[in-house]
Amino acid sequence: MVSAVRDAIRDPVHGSIPVDLLEWHIIRSRPVQRLKGIKQLGLVEAVYPGANHTRFEHSLGTMHMAGRMAEHLELPGDDIRKVRLAGLLHDLGHSALSHAVEGVLGRNPEIQPLLRGKRATGHEEFTQDIITSHPFGQEAIMIAERDFGDADGLFAEVAEIASGRIPPLGQIIVGDLDADRVDFLLRDSHHSGVSLGLVDTDQILQSLIIYKGRITLAGQGDYRAEMSQTAAESMLIARAHHYNALIYHPSVQSIRAMLLLALENALARMDRDDAQRRIELFFREYTDPDLLRFIWDKGDETARDLLQRIKFGQEIPLAARFDHRTLAPDIRMALSTISRHGRMRKLFEDTLCKKYGALVSITAGSGVPRSMRTQTDGFLYDESALAAGLVKSLTRQIAISFFLISSRISP
Repeated sequence: MVSAVRDAIRDPVHGSIPVDLLEWHIIRSRPVQRLKGIKQLGLVEAVYPGANHTRFEHSLGTMHMAGRMAEHLELPGDDIRKVRLAGLLHDLGHSALSHAVEGVLGRNPEIQPLLRGKRATGHEEFTQDIITSHPFGQEAIMIAERDFGDADGLFAEVAEIASGRIPPLGQIIVGDLDADRVDFLLRDSHHSGVSLGLVDTDQILQSLIIYKGRITLAGQGDYRAEMSQTAAESMLIARAHHYNALIYHPSVQSIRAMLLLALENALARMDRDDAQRRIELFFREYTDPDLLRFIWDKGDETARDLLQRIKFGQEIPLAARFDHRTLAPDIRMALSTISRHGRMRKLFEDTLCKKYGALVSITAGSGVPRSMRTQTDGFLYDESALAAGLVKSLTRQIAISFFLISSRISP
């Protein structure tokens, strides 16, 4: 149960979302408010005009769903509050236009910023660091001290939960059937107008239990087990269709590749130390408009031309696309290996770009559902032929796209 309700926020997906006093002060803090300037789907709105919702809205929705899951699982009151905070803060370290920036880091490891003495490769490290340092204002710290006794300890634990550790709490935020995925599937569908696959939150909640200290699907060879499996399969199908329709749309891929090229162009004109410092700001301070302004100011004519094309919906047209249905197995395997190694991927794509006069982009399936267990101590994909098929489909999901570019645009 949410303690000491301060107010309620009206949400187009979940309706009324109650917040307690600690959550209220954290929501009003600068790190969380920054998320209002970062679109959940990046530049997907160029193809789906309604998809301009933000990570702020998604964070509120994840907090709400995490609380519902925790309440259904009958967790103690303090654990419910912690998991709600983890849901609220789980995207705190996302960069502006996050996936483009993280692509740059993978492709250019020499400019990965140092975080506590280690190279940061993605938003997860920044999320951990921000939550742990809890820059949410004195009022939030005082309430955390009053309610939990130790603000430092509370936010250190919340950071662990948000990263998916500390089962079963972490599984509510990071897992095959987690609050994060439930909210973004519902929210992205609502705003984009793309409804492929069913996400029935009530059925998903009813399918989850805590068994041997972990969240598992309920039932052992009975009707409840069958319905739990059906709810899980339905969500996995929705997620697979979501990526195909939104993330892997050719126009979205073209715009993402254009943005990546423009951002690398701007960063290449800085020395390494300056680039590292600026990238850290991307994850801590920048909003989407800030990052686009950075590219405009620091990039050359090529970068600015790419930004202008993106701004006015003039993506580079697709010339050819080859996927798992047309690529030979050995080529698929090679491309899959290349896609996982950023520097190798950059070299490969840039070489093809120069050879064919095309902007080249490799896409590979991600988030393969492999962690959800059943109450019979098996894995969902072992007991469900449909889930096993989805795992196989996502595992072999690889494509290489060629977008025709003019002579003035090159890496």
